[in-house]
Amino acid sequence: AFIPESIFHRALLNLIVNSAEATGEQGQILVKASGDDENIRIEVNDDGPGIPPEERNRVLEAFYTTKPDGTGLGLLSIRYCAEVHGGEFGIDTSILGGACVYLVLPRRRVGH
Repeated sequence: AFIPESIFHRALLNLIVNSAEATGEQGQILVKASGDDENIRIEVNDDGPGIPPEERNRVLEAFYTTKPDGTGLGLLSIRYCAEVHGGEFGIDTSILGGACVYLVLPRRRVGH
């Protein structure tokens, strides 16, 4: 499976915008990429308030949002896209103290 570049860009932009909104004007955001022969891992870390472990499943429910103008579909759509393409999506605690949202995606293979 392979995620088209435009979908990947939109997903990454959405994660960065979410972090920027959570951290405010003085916040820090750290985007990390790593990989091996099989997968690529992208993390967006921030120093915002984070997402408590007991809320991590809730923020992935359709139409659940904490933003006044949010749709409640952003993180859900990214998780769905990752899973459809053989990857995974998760939320953890950031090394910066806030939230870490990550995507693990299979590498594109020549001939596939």
